Amino acid sequence: MRMLKSALVVGALLLSGMAWAGAPKVTGEIQFINGGLEAYSAVSVHADWGNQTAGGWFTYSDVNGAYTLDVQCVSIDVAAGTATFVGVVTESTRTDIVVGNNIQIWLVDNGKPGQIQKAGGTPDGIQGNVGDCAKLGTAPPGPMLPAIAGNITVHDK
Repeated sequence: MRMLKSALVVGALLLSGMAWAGAPKVTGEIQFINGGLEAYSAVSVHADWGNQTAGGWFTYSDVNGAYTLDVQCVSIDVAAGTATFVGVVTESTRTDIVVGNNIQIWLVDNGKPGQIQKAGGTPDGIQGNVGDCAKLGTAPPGPMLPAIAGNITVHDK
């Protein structure tokens, strides 16, 4: 009986690990021009999968400072190579990005390198309710900002 219980526990752990391995996710880092400034972003975000809830992090930086998001909700379409997520600002060295505010990010994986777009078009002046989890299905508010280096990958492996 003890052997059967051990086998069931190990089997459950393996299954939960395998389920997590297939979770839709977006990862990578890119450089791009935003409002005439060279900017850098890194991302590691995963969607709901099995008993795991959506989450992850996103960072942005340029000469004006940096901020980090703790991701709260995610929509990832692996087949289309797109992802959007909303995160709460947990750290910021910028005067225009306030800790506690929500920001929505849109990403697209076009193979190499990816592109990035932020609600409102540029990071300057984005405050308030732009990061609303109810708006995950909406299109980006402007054209995507093409990457000049790096790569964003939307995947499920």
